[in-house]
Amino acid sequence: MIKKTYLASFLVLFSSGLIFGQANESLTVKTSFFSGIKFEHNGNNLNFDETLSLVDQNEQAATYLRMSKNQATTSTIVGAIGGFFIGWPVGTAIGGGEPNWNLFYVGAGIAVISIPIYNSAVKNARKGVNKYNKGLATLNSTIQNQLTFTITSSGAGLKFSF
Repeated sequence: MIKKTYLASFLVLFSSGLIFGQANESLTVKTSFFSGIKFEHNGNNLNFDETLSLVDQNEQAATYLRMSKNQATTSTIVGAIGGFFIGWPVGTAIGGGEPNWNLFYVGAGIAVISIPIYNSAVKNARKGVNKYNKGLATLNSTIQNQLTFTITSSGAGLKFSF
């Protein structure tokens, strides 16, 4: 009798782990202008390449994430060029030289251009993550797990159907 109780307890815990464990498969995206676009899956932080290999089976999600990666890279390059053009005259002024403030203004303009590019990268990253997570929800809804308590002529027990 005690062995059956332990077995039943194990089955309940095991099956609840299977049923509720599927919810952790979702992908999340976190963004910050200074730290960029970060992804998280099952508690692990992922970069763009790792995320792309994860969502590779979902073509729509992968397309959005590839666009996001390209836009994020472009934004970083444009922002770095703008930052260089801003930093050069500031460094010259700090060093006691005669700064070219026109270069500073051009750099500020270039740096501002990187902001909408970055915002577009964030939008596409979120779209890709949403497409991936919706694909998981569809997959999980097709898997019907069921745990029932049954009584038969040979005894009582738990029945797990999937």
